[in-house]
Amino acid sequence: MVFISFPSASLSAESESWITDLLHRYSKGSLTVSETSPQNEEQLVPRLTAFLDNWPKLEKWFEKKKILLKVNGELEQDELMEKLETILVEALYKKQCQG
Repeated sequence: MVFISFPSASLSAESESWITDLLHRYSKGSLTVSETSPQNEEQLVPRLTAFLDNWPKLEKWFEKKKILLKVNGELEQDELMEKLETILVEALYKKQCQG
């Protein structure tokens, strides 16, 4: 499962544009991930472990704020990206309607 926290009320116009561009580049296959440094690789396991250890508390907090959306990460890549794009577009639309 992929967990997405999306506090739509806190997005600026610049953030909205960045997210839209990121999704577009990813869907076109032009988004690349740079190689990680050895220092980053060393920190990866402890950071993931800490995140997973604290996830139940985080999940409870995000659910109380009604800003947690759960998406099945086992979907095909195209289907997953379409689902994420739909979620982001809906959140951006709600933000625009709020004013």
